[in-house]
Amino acid sequence: MIQWLGLTYKPSSAVLKRILGNSVVWNQLNRNANFEGTGYWGVVYCTFSISNNVATVVANSTNCQFYQNHTGIQGHLYYQSFDVRASQNGIVLNRIGPSSTQVVVNSSYYVHSSRIYTCTDTSVNNLEFNVQNYNLPSGSKYYVKNTRRID
Repeated sequence: MIQWLGLTYKPSSAVLKRILGNSVVWNQLNRNANFEGTGYWGVVYCTFSISNNVATVVANSTNCQFYQNHTGIQGHLYYQSFDVRASQNGIVLNRIGPSSTQVVVNSSYYVHSSRIYTCTDTSVNNLEFNVQNYNLPSGSKYYVKNTRRID
């Protein structure tokens, strides 16, 4: 179990299990969320590797996307977060469902990004966890760790 922001959850599914004292027990949706390997993660217009539980994403274009697909339940509220740092200052997108938020990143430290989203779509893989390059040039790198997707 993981304690975080007053929530306690397990990293295997997204079902509310029980209430423990003042904490609610949730389960994480992201598979391989702490990057013990490359499984369950995909890329578009980039490559990635894993080292010390950090994903290093190398952009081949300005539309580089690092993602994991989920099928959300219409009307459910989802929380998504990650920590990101880049090889140079720029912007990446925290994408969930059809919308995104810009995240200003720099090379000195990790920036935490989080979003809350109510699922409105019923199609398969409608709830993509996506960190997308916005204006970093081809060949630049960004580093992602501590991914979370909670239902």
